[in-house]
Amino acid sequence: NNDTNGRELFLTNGTDTGTFMLKDINIAGASNPSGFTVLDTLLFFSADDGMHGMELWVTNGTAEGTRMLKDINQVAGGSSFPTGFTVLDGKLYFKANDIVHGYELWTTDGTENGTYMVKDINPAPGAGSIVSQFMVYGNKMYFKIETDTIAQQLWVSDGTNTGTQVQKD
Repeated sequence: NNDTNGRELFLTNGTDTGTFMLKDINIAGASNPSGFTVLDTLLFFSADDGMHGMELWVTNGTAEGTRMLKDINQVAGGSSFPTGFTVLDGKLYFKANDIVHGYELWTTDGTENGTYMVKDINPAPGAGSIVSQFMVYGNKMYFKIETDTIAQQLWVSDGTNTGTQVQKD
């Protein structure tokens, strides 16, 4: 927060002169970037550009390479609130709300076309799931799910739709 642009994305090489704002994502206010997670040479995070709400962003460390990866919640000004970023087998997994399915498990390979919902765990329209407490062990990801019809359960995923299921009820 530099008091001029609000809370924005900064870059540093560890020196005072090498610390600067990388990009003013929300020129009308603060973008409030958060949830920073590295996958290969990319940094993923959530930010609000003032038009699309809080969405998934990515940067390669340059201003030109800093962009919204995908507008997951496409309602004007709607936010998907991506959180819980977890890396498994070269992909990033997270929870997000696309407004049609509610909060569900999503993944990205760093491209817009490679960013999609892994599984609609609670298929009731707009119902969604409370996805939390991501943990990677071996080549699988474990997480907690809770829905309006399912009490807290341990789920496991290998990153595929069919490989995402209840570990133990």
